Formats: sequence, structure tokens, C-alpha cells
Amino acid sequence: MKDTLYYILFISLFLSCKNDPASINEVSSDQTDPSLVSFPKAKFNLITYPKAYLEEEGLEDWEDFEKLYESMDLLTEFNFDDINVDLMALSSRLKKIIKKDLPGSLETPQIRSRLKVVQMQLEKSKYFTQHYRKDSLYISVELLYKHYNSFILRMLSLKSEAKVIMSETNK
Repeated sequence: MKDTLYYILFISLFLSCKNDPASINEVSSDQTDPSLVSFPKAKFNLITYPKAYLEEEGLEDWEDFEKLYESMDLLTEFNFDDINVDLMALSSRLKKIIKKDLPGSLETPQIRSRLKVVQMQLEKSKYFTQHYRKDSLYISVELLYKHYNSFILRMLSLKSEAKVIMSETNK
């Protein structure tokens, strides 16, 4: 009795799992796979290299910053195939800058914290190269540029703030 019940159960399971050609849903050819949809040409805004500021501060020989800027500029091409390599190179350059003391008047908590925010966003972007790929990675790289630009703007505003403070103390 148990054997016949077992065979009936097995046959009913087998028949219920059988693919019926009439029940298969067909996908129309006008639909595309969302993972294959490419983003428009990336247009990340990178603030121009602050050469005049670096010369005023006597930092024109700050090679680490120049290499960091070049890496950020290379990343504007945003090629999904080798973006992981670009992000790793950028990460190593940023770590090198963070490990050292910043030159001149840039060794301030405001500049340090901006660099760490850029580093944190860079780590997020590196994570998204492993997971979620296109949609999250694109947004993450946009945020990376936003934070990097904020870092440069903070460098520039720090000098103007120092001038204002000096002029107020001289009054």
C-alpha cells in the first residue's frame, strides 16, 4: 500500500513539474535586458587643477596631489570593463596622501576630514564594482567626484578664510 501511494505521489509530482509548451510565457523581442542598457557617456564634473593656488602656497611640487588629480581625471572616462583597476590605483594614491602629513597650511582637520570622506566614497565605489555593478556604481562614482570637488573647494576656501581672519585681527 505504501509503495503504490509513493508511486502515485511521485507521478503526480512529475506531471505537475512537466513543462507544458502552451504555458510557457514568451518574451517579445522588443524588450531588452536592463543589465545590458548602457549609461550615456559619463560626464563627471572635475574642478580644474588648482595650479595657481598650489603655486601661491609653494606646493607646485606636491607630486602626490598631482597624481591623485590625474587618476581622478582618468576615471572620467568611466569604462566599466577596467574601472576596478582605476579605482584601485586611485585608492593607493589617496592612501599615500592620507598617511603623510599634508604640506603647508593644508594640515588642518577640515582638509583631513574631506580626504577621508573621499576615501570612504572611493571604498564604496570599489565595493560596487564587485556587487550591483552598473546602476549603483555609476551613482557612487558621481558621489566620489562630488566629494573630491568639495575637497578641492575646501582647500581653496581655507586660504580665503585665513585672509579674512588675518585682516580682522589687523584692524
